[in-house]
Amino acid sequence: MTAQPKAQEYQLGSAPQQNLPTNSILYGEIVSTWGVRGWINLKLYNHGSHLWHTLTDCWLSLPRVDTSHPPPTLGILAKIDQVQPAHKGLRIKFKGLYHKEMAESWIGWEVYVERSHLPPPLHNEYYWIDLIGLTVYNRQGLLLGRVGSIMNAGAQDLLVVHHEDKKMLIPFIAHYIDQVDILQNCIMVDWQLDY
Repeated sequence: MTAQPKAQEYQLGSAPQQNLPTNSILYGEIVSTWGVRGWINLKLYNHGSHLWHTLTDCWLSLPRVDTSHPPPTLGILAKIDQVQPAHKGLRIKFKGLYHKEMAESWIGWEVYVERSHLPPPLHNEYYWIDLIGLTVYNRQGLLLGRVGSIMNAGAQDLLVVHHEDKKMLIPFIAHYIDQVDILQNCIMVDWQLDY
């Protein structure tokens, strides 16, 4: 028998949208449901699934049509009930989701966490939000553009670099990324405009 909400009990679907905290970081996306009791599968963008054992809440925001659009400003505060590691992500049971049908309505929503809940990134690791807006140059010093967004392509992340009316995708792997300098707001890459 599926657990049903009690009167006056918190339900995720009825929570109002609020302003996202300004220090929120995109952490993943709800990609599917799991089981019949309201569990969701979360695809992580910033890896580090071990962090969820310490979190009690996160923010859910409507998916953007295109990740080159600015991050959202509104979200719904979601309380976390249980977490389990899963292949390439996590299984999460949010408080207020009681069955599969309720959970299905959240597929595609983006999940944000407050930066203060996360540890500083390790050496040569970065949160996506810190890369967006950086200027990208190649080894010859040619300006390639600015990072507008980052796409998760499964095997690797891709920098979506905008230059004038063009958009290029640069794999965010050591073979192509020579240096990331957050303080100087730039990324040096082994790449050309015509790739």
